[in-house]
Amino acid sequence: SLEVYSNVAIISHTEDEFIIDFMLKTRTQDDIVVSRVIMSPAQARRLNSTLDKNIKNFDSERGGRDG
Repeated sequence: SLEVYSNVAIISHTEDEFIIDFMLKTRTQDDIVVSRVIMSPAQARRLNSTLDKNIKNFDSERGGRDG
């Protein structure tokens, strides 16, 4: 699989899909989309739930501080 670095995510949706554009923002260039993910609302809900759980675990392990 291809790995990319992103420091910005833009999320939009249609009636049927969620679109997440992962972007790279730098001081010297225009923002560029490094990956676009399109998923169903059901999958977006599962992703949201999984991210929420992982962020809570991350925060509890590090005392609520960003790593």
